[in-house]
Amino acid sequence: MEEFKGKRFFLYNLSTAGWVLLDSIWLTFAIAFLLPPKERVAEGMIPFVSNERFLGIITVLGAVMLFGRIIDAVADPLVASWSDRSPSRLGRRRFFLIIGGLPLAVSTVFIFFPPTPYTSFINGIYLAIVFIPFRSTFIRFQI
Repeated sequence: MEEFKGKRFFLYNLSTAGWVLLDSIWLTFAIAFLLPPKERVAEGMIPFVSNERFLGIITVLGAVMLFGRIIDAVADPLVASWSDRSPSRLGRRRFFLIIGGLPLAVSTVFIFFPPTPYTSFINGIYLAIVFIPFRSTFIRFQI
């Protein structure tokens, strides 16, 4: 196996910059929307999830994000394995990109439309459920 060094190593790793940037941007917007800063709450913006600690160690939104990353950790090797064995005439990766686009878009939109228009534990459960298709389709663009 050929070893990556220098410029080639840098360029190979640079290819992840796009999805890392995208992941960071949507995460920042999601946190600001679902759990706005105190100044925004004072101006009338509604927090959709509680900022109280869950089980004394983590906030509801933190638990939801952690749950999403656990889903990601489980789904990553599965999707990569399926992709590597894909017999599609479109190629190993392109097929997964095509079938992942619509579910990713829909689950992203659902994140910003919680079921109750006020702070509620139901919104936390809803977000945990929505994160399953979001994280499992987002990884299709990372493989």
